[in-house]
Amino acid sequence: MILDIIRPDQGTITLFGKSNLDVFGAHSLGYLPEERGLYKKMQVRRVLMFLAELKGVGVREASKRIDEWLERFTLTGGDRDWGLAKVDELSRGMQQKVQFIATLLHDPELVILDEPFSGLDPINAQALKDAVVELKARGKTVIFSTHVMENAERMCDSVCIIARGERSSTAA
Repeated sequence: MILDIIRPDQGTITLFGKSNLDVFGAHSLGYLPEERGLYKKMQVRRVLMFLAELKGVGVREASKRIDEWLERFTLTGGDRDWGLAKVDELSRGMQQKVQFIATLLHDPELVILDEPFSGLDPINAQALKDAVVELKARGKTVIFSTHVMENAERMCDSVCIIARGERSSTAA
């Protein structure tokens, strides 16, 4: 409902004091879906630029941020710049890293991550965990959905478990 994919039967949703339907609210939100939503035939840098511009990031700033994130997640350097590859040429794990980058390019205040470590090897999963910890340190709010309780227990301040449609919350 926060993402306005489905609408509530009643009531309202506010983010940072504004309606979730407000443009400011949408630009303050970063969402990483479990299923990849990248344009498979587009070059990685172009799809990231397109998504950054949709969120209001200027070309110069987006280019700088893309370069930084691609380097951070080792998608550039060495003998290949994966930023120049088409999305469908990437492994599942590399696509997951690109999708994560797209989620953060506009520096959102609220980040929703649905199974963010899916398809990642242990080294890349750790790199993504480090990025999530950094987001928290910068004062960002991160909502994290996972079936791997070990990740939730290590990374989260509080945990909400939904089982058989019932919710129970615990402090981590």
